Amino acid sequence: MIRTAAILFRKDVLVEARTRESLTAMGLFSVMAFVLFHFGLDRDSIEGSLAAGVLWVTLLLATVLAVTRLFVAERDQGGFELILLAPIDRTAVFLGKAATLLAFLVAVEVVALPAFDILLLRGHAAGRDAGAAGGRGPGRHRTGRCGGAGGRAGG
Repeated sequence: MIRTAAILFRKDVLVEARTRESLTAMGLFSVMAFVLFHFGLDRDSIEGSLAAGVLWVTLLLATVLAVTRLFVAERDQGGFELILLAPIDRTAVFLGKAATLLAFLVAVEVVALPAFDILLLRGHAAGRDAGAAGGRGPGRHRTGRCGGAGGRAGG
């Protein structure tokens, strides 16, 4: 059963490596959700249960996106019926798909967690530092900043 699950896992990972549809969609969705939360909440940073809720909701919806894409490709090409007709244990199919989903989720978290940290947890530390050192520059407002070192040094 484990061998069959590993074969199905390998197949799904190879298909994703060729097409790069699910991981790209999940990563872009996660980053865009964090950007929307960043501007929608209108705060410099978030913490506590609000931060946990934003992270969990975003990752949960990205996972739903991955589950859909994982099974739609199989169904559209008729592969899912062939897998179910094969003389293998259905638990192996479940384990293979679950392992693939876990791998996709870990890969997306590599992109999503730094974006979450930058956009929502750290806030505008440069703006707070500039405020402590003499105030914000006249062109700076609360929710925006120029990126990179130039934005931090420019005030």
